[in-house]
Amino acid sequence: MLPSKTCTVYWSPAFVSDVDWNMLYYNPHSLFDQVRSLKVESENNQNFIYCPAFGNFAKNTFLLKNPITSKFDITSTYELRPKSKNFISSSTREPTLNGCTLFKYGLTWIFFTEDDIEMTMTSPYFENVPHLKYGNLVPGKINISKWFRNINLEYNLHNGINEFCVEKDETLAYLSFNTDKQVKLVRFEMTEKLYRIMHSTGNSSDWESWIPLVDRYKRFIETRTNKIVLNEIKKNLVDTDID
Repeated sequence: MLPSKTCTVYWSPAFVSDVDWNMLYYNPHSLFDQVRSLKVESENNQNFIYCPAFGNFAKNTFLLKNPITSKFDITSTYELRPKSKNFISSSTREPTLNGCTLFKYGLTWIFFTEDDIEMTMTSPYFENVPHLKYGNLVPGKINISKWFRNINLEYNLHNGINEFCVEKDETLAYLSFNTDKQVKLVRFEMTEKLYRIMHSTGNSSDWESWIPLVDRYKRFIETRTNKIVLNEIKKNLVDTDID
């Protein structure tokens, strides 16, 4: 049997609360599709969209979009004051870098797969995104087959910046999946069981501090937590038309 040319990556909004925030989360779509919709007509060899190096990368890079315009002022004591009528509930904390407030936008996602894949989150570097004038998204990378951890949008604001604004439909982040296969995203619904596991991984430094991520991966696999997560996800699929 020939090896599969596609792989399934399961994803979900990562909240569990009394309010169902599912309607704030658009399905991620590929960077390649967005760029291709804007292309001009030209000879194939003169258009970077037809370059295999770009295409292979962009097809497995996905965009997270902002659902609601949100504007905030930040006080000298890091208190957040909304300026827009509607906004995504967010938070701040004291700087990691001198003079740079950390701003956490209140949306969160989680991704998981059976394939051995690392996922990298970065700022949307291929677009002119206005909110990046306030600060930079803190990037990160995890293996989403060996760890069940939600991703957050945390911005290291530029020195002296005391406000943040992101408009509706702005791209918030790029997610790149390091695989030669074509990624197919399949949505699932977060459950209490999955949330408890996610909470355990997210707070792992509290119960086992200063451990390399590779050791956390090893524990996750050896305890078959990956199998527990996968079985629970498959029982709670939103998108059921998977091959």
